[in-house]
Amino acid sequence: MTRFVTLTAVMLPFLEIPGFVLVSYWIGVIPMLVLVVAGVILGIMVLQRVGLNAVVNLRLAMARGEEPGHTLIDSACFALGGFMLTIPGFISDFIALFLFLPWTRNFLLRRAASHFDVKVYGTGFGARPQPGGGSGGVIEGEYSVVDSESPQTDPLKLKDGSSHS
Repeated sequence: MTRFVTLTAVMLPFLEIPGFVLVSYWIGVIPMLVLVVAGVILGIMVLQRVGLNAVVNLRLAMARGEEPGHTLIDSACFALGGFMLTIPGFISDFIALFLFLPWTRNFLLRRAASHFDVKVYGTGFGARPQPGGGSGGVIEGEYSVVDSESPQTDPLKLKDGSSHS
């Protein structure tokens, strides 16, 4: 994977130059420059929004008791996509738009999750296993049925008649 990222980073400028030539041939130089500047501005706006919303979305996911993985992958995809938009060129813009698609983010989430051993305890995020292997939903104890027609007794009095206090 590291080789792929390195190769892509090295080859991207060499691929962007023919992209500039082709797009300027198809639509003209001025419209091509407008598209490049618009892509950079859009990338900066995406990066600002992602920076502000990433922490808020992460906190909300954890407050709802959800695993934060989906929120983290979404934020990372939008941040990388925003960064790719700031790079002048059409191939990097295409990669950025690809990262913004929901099915791409879901694919990357499944791919990342396959590399981790995920253990969920209890019913919410952050719950810990109970000592002794308990399920966490059972509380052991004793009870007694009190008839509502029987006279009320002082709950602080012990069986031998003495007071607890």
